[in-house]
Amino acid sequence: MARTASSIAGRSSTATPFWRDEAKLIDWQTPFSAVLDYSKPPFARWFVGGRTNICHNAIDRHLATRGDQNALIYISTETGQAEDLHVPRARRRSEPLRRRCSRRRGVGRGDRC
Repeated sequence: MARTASSIAGRSSTATPFWRDEAKLIDWQTPFSAVLDYSKPPFARWFVGGRTNICHNAIDRHLATRGDQNALIYISTETGQAEDLHVPRARRRSEPLRRRCSRRRGVGRGDRC
């Protein structure tokens, strides 16, 4: 079957409700106005106008409700090491790295990356 703009657009229109529902599972700093903009095929823009913070969605938003659960379970079969990181500890361990990497690259609070 040949891939045409109309066949791709047809498939994406059926996927839009799925991705709208999935997007409700994360926090958005700025809500998106459209799930998909496929007005210039073959280029697509997803979650148009939306803005989110991946670090916040991965760790920070879970502190209040899931702080007693594991955020990461590390097991090395090569070294025999194992470590469980609960959500608050994962945040504490990742924070210095986040700050150091951001400063080195000139990225400050509120910048988009």
